[in-house]
Amino acid sequence: MANFELKKTYSFDIYPKNYFENDFDNVTVVGVFDYSTAVKFADIDAIHAAIRNSVPHIPDSPNDYTYIQFEGKSGNRVILGTPWIKNDTIKNIDSKKIVIEVSDVSADNIKDISAALSQNGFDNFKIRTE
Repeated sequence: MANFELKKTYSFDIYPKNYFENDFDNVTVVGVFDYSTAVKFADIDAIHAAIRNSVPHIPDSPNDYTYIQFEGKSGNRVILGTPWIKNDTIKNIDSKKIVIEVSDVSADNIKDISAALSQNGFDNFKIRTE
């Protein structure tokens, strides 16, 4: 089982991948709960019953493991049991701010650079001219 830390950001896959509607790229840990707390946020018993045959090495009872609450970029929150997370896919995202300076560009270049960033999954950027 991975050690998730509060307020840290992670990306990972889950078992089964298609059960939850969201992907788990760049999600932040906002809570770590036991079963009695997790059931206040989600129907843990129903989820456990629905996916138990798709998750290797899952305890028989949903009361026997830990739950992590994640928040995505859009602010949506999801509770996952730790056995539902594929440990070998977990990546701790160490977010940094970078500054890139490009000289001698035209207005068309600015559009191209913006499009290239967007096409590669970077949507939190600012471009300014001097």
